[in-house]
Amino acid sequence: MLDRVGQFISEQIVDDDKRMVVQFNVAYFLFFSIAVIMSIVNYLTGNVLLMLATMAFAVCCMFDFGLSRLGKGFTTVANVCFSVEIVALFIFFLVTGMPDGFSVIWVCMLPSFGMLLYRRSRTTIICAIMFVVLVFFFWIPYGQSLLKYEYNDAFMLRFPMMFVGFYVISLALETFRLYTQRELIKAKTQYAQLYKQDELTGLYNRRGFVNVVNEIIATEKTKELALVLIDIDHFTDINGKYGHVKGDLVLKELAKLIKENFNFPASRWGDDKFAIFCGNGALSEKKLKDFCEYCAKQQYDKDGVKFEFTISIGGAFSYTENKPEELFKQANRCLYKAKTEARGSACFVHL
Repeated sequence: MLDRVGQFISEQIVDDDKRMVVQFNVAYFLFFSIAVIMSIVNYLTGNVLLMLATMAFAVCCMFDFGLSRLGKGFTTVANVCFSVEIVALFIFFLVTGMPDGFSVIWVCMLPSFGMLLYRRSRTTIICAIMFVVLVFFFWIPYGQSLLKYEYNDAFMLRFPMMFVGFYVISLALETFRLYTQRELIKAKTQYAQLYKQDELTGLYNRRGFVNVVNEIIATEKTKELALVLIDIDHFTDINGKYGHVKGDLVLKELAKLIKENFNFPASRWGDDKFAIFCGNGALSEKKLKDFCEYCAKQQYDKDGVKFEFTISIGGAFSYTENKPEELFKQANRCLYKAKTEARGSACFVHL
């Protein structure tokens, strides 16, 4: 249960908009629960006016929750309503002083909650409104005359400044949280890329390629499949003659040619072996043989060193419900046959 909750939360925090919607819904429910409990306590203690205020706030929270469930536009309206309700409740507690001037202290928690719910800009606006309210009722004579509760002078002088202090602390913590979240998302994106992509060639790595192949087969429901394996001939000799740096250049050049000539998922399957998958029957033997010849005609001059290379191809074409493992197996057999009989050639099997 906890694992599923944790997975749900981790999925939501990546998208800040989703996070805010979830947090608002949780806030509506929690504030509703607290308001109901306090209404019961106020009823039991005989404070009818305070009970009515907390019960009205509970009803508003449920209304906001229902409104937010109607869609994105209604969610914004619900958020605005919730802000107005919070300010109104704050003014009620501030003016009446119920109970015994205690309830107004909870306003110091709002900056930290607001940063999570509204982000920094909107929270700053709400906190500024509340600070103006505090100044009006505590520092302006006319505002003081409207108070129904007698706060002492020290409290009225210090409380607005304490509220500002809580806001500054909340702003700093939210700024750290925001940048930390951005770095985590950035790291997660980079990890996901490295998880499925070969760093040298930019093609899929083996893991990423297998995932894409399985996804295509599962979603497209096609039976016309083609799995092709490409191997660089005498790659060990290329590394020995030119060094691994030039060997990497050969790998990158071949990857570039594959990208330019095939609009299908492609992978660096391992070392000097590459793989191409086609799930719609659009790949032909002729195109692959032409690619073999095309690669053999290319000549490269990198850092003053001229080189060329040839490739061998093994392919498996399937028109039945063969599993990917069988395609890889048959394509690998064809590749071995091509390299054994005549390097720089292509060999295919139809299943």
